[in-house]
Amino acid sequence: MINKQEFMDTYGYFDKEVLIEIIDIFMNEYPGRFEKLIAEAHKKNFSELRFDAHWLKGTVANFCAPIAKEKAYNLEKMAAGYIESQGEGYNETEVQNNIHELYECVGIMASQLKEMKEELMLSK
Repeated sequence: MINKQEFMDTYGYFDKEVLIEIIDIFMNEYPGRFEKLIAEAHKKNFSELRFDAHWLKGTVANFCAPIAKEKAYNLEKMAAGYIESQGEGYNETEVQNNIHELYECVGIMASQLKEMKEELMLSK
């Protein structure tokens, strides 16, 4: 999921403590975002669904995770389509499946971030 070389090329000039903090912030925030995504899809709150998918897209892009970024983009685009159509043809099962697939990708990413954090802490 994460292109570690690209991540380190991009962020390697930061202090290790800063990288650890960035990882910690993401690890603490992403589970709540997924809870919100699930609730927003259920409530047909397409504006918030789009906003949180957009946040997630940008965040996973910062961690150099292109597959997760693409899945978040697809969810954001789907929510935008429902906004434009005023919810016409809404398929909650499809949206929830997309959220689940994205969650699985981000879960793999989170495992990799945990490993990266441990490596950073060992190399202090």
